[in-house]
Amino acid sequence: MWKLKVRQAEIRLKLRRDPPVNHVPLRFFVSNPSGFAFRTNHYYESQTPNGMILVAIPGTLPGPLDGKPVDAPYEVMDVLQRKRLQAQHLNTTYVYDFLDLFKEGLQQIWIKYLEDHQQTGVHPPMGDVFRATELILSAEQDTITPETVTLQETNRPIGKNTIGMIAWRATLITPEYPEGRDIIIIANDLTHQIGSFGPLEDILFQKASELARKEGIPRIYLSANSGARIGLADEVKYKFKVMWNFPGDQSKGIKYLYLEETDYRALEKTNSIKAVKSSEYDHYI
Repeated sequence: MWKLKVRQAEIRLKLRRDPPVNHVPLRFFVSNPSGFAFRTNHYYESQTPNGMILVAIPGTLPGPLDGKPVDAPYEVMDVLQRKRLQAQHLNTTYVYDFLDLFKEGLQQIWIKYLEDHQQTGVHPPMGDVFRATELILSAEQDTITPETVTLQETNRPIGKNTIGMIAWRATLITPEYPEGRDIIIIANDLTHQIGSFGPLEDILFQKASELARKEGIPRIYLSANSGARIGLADEVKYKFKVMWNFPGDQSKGIKYLYLEETDYRALEKTNSIKAVKSSEYDHYI
């Protein structure tokens, strides 16, 4: 489904009873929004005074179509689905879906562990093997500094981030740590300004890293970014020039940005730039 970019598949069938009267129409929906974990919803069609509706089959969790008419139109692609598709087009995973990958990996570890220890009476863990709580900055104005902001936990819906860096405190239930092991996870959101670093992203990265060091727990950084986000006044950014690592092959990357001396002298008068003179060339970096 993921490779074919199919978001959801639907199967409709009729349950034949004995005697074969009043067949019960059933609907099964299979989706794989993150590419790592299938989700299924099961309904039967029920007649009501207002028409036929979908009702979750007893013993299953209610899905998004529970109680809706059978002829309700399919939902168009929402913001979250568009972000997933954008990340997929960039050959990566949507940042919030990495949590499903952690959970799937831990489940596979437990399956293998229980198979290898069948004779020892080991029991599978109760509840989820992976839990994560998102960490955000207490304020997200451009004027904040690391000294004026703190980290706080949030239960906001996924995809509601306003900066391109995401952090979580996660608890992993593993065979080695059945009581749980806390870690800090930090990741770039490529769907937000191509995952570039700005001041707010840098502060969140710093705060989450400091928390991991303070508590002595592992920190995992899932790096998928496009580098620094340079926010400059127009009179500055159009004067920058690039010093390439290999002038004849720009694919090898850049060494640094620089200003010609005449441009630097003009900008210096407006307090728009701070730079030092290169020891190799007659320009400022």
